[in-house]
Amino acid sequence: MKFIIIVFICLMSLTSPAFSVQEVTILIEDGRFAPYKFNDKDGNVTGIYPEIVRKAVARMPEYQVKFLELPWARVKLHIKKGISFAMLPPYFHAHDWLTNKKPKRPYIWPYSLSLVTQTDIVVCNAVKLKPSRSNWPEDYQDLSFAMQRGDGIAGEKFNKMVEKKKINIYFVRSTLHTIPKPLEDADSELSSKVRTRHNMQRMVIPFSNIVTPCWFSS
Repeated sequence: MKFIIIVFICLMSLTSPAFSVQEVTILIEDGRFAPYKFNDKDGNVTGIYPEIVRKAVARMPEYQVKFLELPWARVKLHIKKGISFAMLPPYFHAHDWLTNKKPKRPYIWPYSLSLVTQTDIVVCNAVKLKPSRSNWPEDYQDLSFAMQRGDGIAGEKFNKMVEKKKINIYFVRSTLHTIPKPLEDADSELSSKVRTRHNMQRMVIPFSNIVTPCWFSS
């Protein structure tokens, strides 16, 4: 599943005089989802996504990037209403993020360049994987998931099952809080493979003995 950056680089190179420095604000989720995005000890935004953008913009000295942290649902809303210029990271699947008014159309699609390719996994309580659940999302009916509000990586079929109350959702503020959920309120969580591994390595409980990755999608 790919993450993409909006075509702000090309636009900036056409609109600003070379002798002045123009500040460009990019909205980014205020949660912590290391190693892709987090805050350093001084509170500055860093991580894989911001540093890729900074390196790209460093080649254009007439521009300066500023990251504004907001809740993910609000980030999407600002872009949807045209309030803000760019967001990070938008998902590759955002062709199904549509406007409310008809005719409905994608409001941040298409993009230009991909930042990284991300593989998403479902991690469940090991007990819930008996019998095997190999078909996504049909085999996960009657399970509960811990997810961030505004996260759309699960797909339309999953969302429709949630609407029909075939799958229950527990919303959490950041992805750091989704990891323990299969041990507590929820049966499963959906997250990036890299991000899940990063968080599990920092947990003191024997998490790998209790939950099992059970679905992969690129």
